[in-house]
Amino acid sequence: QGGVITAHFEGFRAGQAVDIFVASSEQKLATVRADPEGRVVYTYTVPRTFAIGRHQLKGCAGANCTEAGFTVAPKRGP
Repeated sequence: QGGVITAHFEGFRAGQAVDIFVASSEQKLATVRADPEGRVVYTYTVPRTFAIGRHQLKGCAGANCTEAGFTVAPKRGP
């Protein structure tokens, strides 16, 4: 909780608008453009209130979606 992750998504067309979501809640985080190779790199700061456990970030351009998994662990220390 409160950490930063970097997700990598591939398989899009160059310059295509890609919506980034938290898959478990369908919460839209951002819309970014794919690079010339059709890739998207997205950095996400996990809120301190985010549920502990396994989650997915999803990158979608229309019906074309890919996912990147991450695990939220309890925050340690102060």
